[in-house]
Amino acid sequence: MTEQGLSVDALADFVFTTYGLAERPAVTHIRDGQGQSRIFRVQTDAEPLILRLYGPQPAGSPAWIESEAAWLRFLQSHGCHVAAPLAVPGGDLVATLPVAGDSTYAVLFTFAEGTVEWPPTPAQSEQLGATLAHLHQVSDGFTGAGPVRHYDFAELIERPLSRMLPFVEAAEDRAYLQQLGAQIAQTLGAIPQTAPFHGMIHGDVHQGNAHFTSAGELMLFDFTLCGRGWRIYDFAGFLWPLRDDSIEAPGVRTACDHFVAGYQSVRPLDPAELAAIPACVKARDLWEAGDWIATDSTAEPAVLRDWMRTLVARFRQTPL
Repeated sequence: MTEQGLSVDALADFVFTTYGLAERPAVTHIRDGQGQSRIFRVQTDAEPLILRLYGPQPAGSPAWIESEAAWLRFLQSHGCHVAAPLAVPGGDLVATLPVAGDSTYAVLFTFAEGTVEWPPTPAQSEQLGATLAHLHQVSDGFTGAGPVRHYDFAELIERPLSRMLPFVEAAEDRAYLQQLGAQIAQTLGAIPQTAPFHGMIHGDVHQGNAHFTSAGELMLFDFTLCGRGWRIYDFAGFLWPLRDDSIEAPGVRTACDHFVAGYQSVRPLDPAELAAIPACVKARDLWEAGDWIATDSTAEPAVLRDWMRTLVARFRQTPL
């Protein structure tokens, strides 16, 4: 049974009838995704597909999901290699799945062939960086976004800190986090909130959301955290090793350097953007912590207090 109370057999029936497939597929659960979503592999005789059942609102609301799906269709139509949504026979990209008197929303995606590698080779890292730059450039022409996540000061700094600070015991640590938030805001504030510096972003670019085929083709997928924000913030997922000494692991710094170089081969970065990379990595750490506190209701306060001590200590090791 899935978390929503549906068996994989019921999901197979849903996909078969809703999308008008030629045969009933086999459905298997792959993993849980961001925002309490659930991800399934849908295997047909013709090809594999991916079914995502979205979690609670607002990110799981039809309007948010439709915005994500519309952007992916736009990217696909402009030559970007992304796992794009498939439409139901009537043309809708978001399907409704009734569950126990409520509704869960689902999207069926094309399958991202290939494998994940970490660290990627220098050539793969450059390819991923260049692909992201092309995606950003193409997205400057996208005008169809409805409600989406906004990676602004409130999303990246204010809300995460409001969730974290109640579990930070030492006054000096609370003051440090507030000062860090102010530093991040000042650094990002030096970057214009207009194209090409700001616009639609993937929100979670890293090697786990990029598959390379044996032929060297690259496909990006899992756009659940997409939204509008500073383009340089889209570097934070891949460059996350900069947050600690994992950057010194074999091949990791080289991969990170080539990722940035690949991006700049398509869209050169402004000096203010380059200077903001460490702040974006810190902002991503803050956002992840705040999101986890907000979505994991099972975490004990003592566990959260210990985690905050660890997080502050790590922040202090790599000051801005």
